[in-house]
Amino acid sequence: MDAEKQEKERSQREREAAQQQALANAERLAEEQKARAQEQEEAAQRMQQRNRVLALALAAALVAAAVAVLFFINTLTSEAKAQANAVEAQRAARRAQAGELAVHAENAIAGSPNDPSLALLLATSAVESTWPKDNFVTANADRALCDAIAAAPLYLMTLPRHRHTLAVTSAVYSPDGKHIVTASIDRTARIWDAASGEEVRVLSGHSGGVTSAVYSPDGQHIVTASIDRTARIWDAASGEQVRMLGGDREGVTSAAYSPDGRHIVTASSDNTARIWVAEVDDLLAEAQRLTQRDPPLLTPQERLTYGLE
Repeated sequence: MDAEKQEKERSQREREAAQQQALANAERLAEEQKARAQEQEEAAQRMQQRNRVLALALAAALVAAAVAVLFFINTLTSEAKAQANAVEAQRAARRAQAGELAVHAENAIAGSPNDPSLALLLATSAVESTWPKDNFVTANADRALCDAIAAAPLYLMTLPRHRHTLAVTSAVYSPDGKHIVTASIDRTARIWDAASGEEVRVLSGHSGGVTSAVYSPDGQHIVTASIDRTARIWDAASGEQVRMLGGDREGVTSAAYSPDGRHIVTASSDNTARIWVAEVDDLLAEAQRLTQRDPPLLTPQERLTYGLE
């Protein structure tokens, strides 16, 4: 009986111990769950707090960005307005300059008739003040250019007047168009560069006014006519006199080459026109042709007599 009783008491104690252990485990589990719930709640609160802070920071950043964008836009707008104002000011300045130049051009037309280039250049400058950049021509600049063109002579240039001292009687191009020869009452003929208008050389030797000057067809010679009763042939390259054609009783009024360049015709105030052999070689051949000797040679005695030996 004692053993059975003891066994029952032992079993009772084990059951109580197990119950106490289970209760302790349940209490510990409950405490752990409570602590975990509290930690989760605190974590949630911290998350909410952080989210609020982030939201505030984001809002502040957005506000700052919006302010910066507005400032940038205002800055760009101000710069664009300033640039537009500057462009308009430059355009107005160009138009004002065009107007001033147009007035100067009109004044040059009226006040400088002997220098039409001045009016043309001023009117051109007036138009170019606005045309290249603005694609626009002011009305007064357009009118000034038209007026300057209308008032200008049709010739391209004036050969310097200070070279010939008296009236110019003729002017003729060389066959290649690179030179011009002029004749003058000042007793000279002058050769000019046709492109630049610069004087190249002077043909001087006539004792009276030169009435005409023309090139040979090959451009190598020039024949001049003069009131000194002669026509003269000149080397066009050197300006040296080659021959003098004399025999007219009055002044020679003109001289010209034949198309093949082998003859020259002159006109004179003595009511005659004369044809001359232009080339010396041809002249020598003509002399031999007219000589009534066969062969057309001097005898040895004649050569001795005339000092040809």
